Amino acid sequence: MTVLIKTTLSQRTPALNGEKYLTNKELSSLLHMSERLLQDYRDTGKIPYIQISGKILYKESDVIKLLEENYISARNSREVF
Repeated sequence: MTVLIKTTLSQRTPALNGEKYLTNKELSSLLHMSERLLQDYRDTGKIPYIQISGKILYKESDVIKLLEENYISARNSREVF
């Protein structure tokens, strides 16, 4: 999933100083989660964001960092068989 997200994000045009930004709708679609869940993540401080005149933007690097911090490898997960 992380590889797919990195690939998709790498195809976007840099918006400012080489940093890429995602809108609320784009991130919601990319992660297959509701915009309401993203709002909960913002409200609880789980994901940093920028708000300009009601428009929500997320830095690509912050999204990748969040995904990597929450990655659980197969070796570390409990096997249930």
